[in-house]
Amino acid sequence: MLERLSNFKEAVIDVKTSEKYITTEIIFMGNKIRHNTKSFKEFSNIISEDKNVVALILEKELFNRSTLDGIPI
Repeated sequence: MLERLSNFKEAVIDVKTSEKYITTEIIFMGNKIRHNTKSFKEFSNIISEDKNVVALILEKELFNRSTLDGIPI
């Protein structure tokens, strides 16, 4: 995904000025993560070294209930 985004950013330029249209950087968020598993510990160790990961959102019953009831948190 990162390589495809990089290629896309290089391809989308203003023909007249040669300026890039896309100047953003990609960021990641871990979502609906169960914190009490072995895979979470492994995942946490891996992403702790990645500067593009900005947040982890743990799986919580509050989110499930909010979705089922149609009420935003």
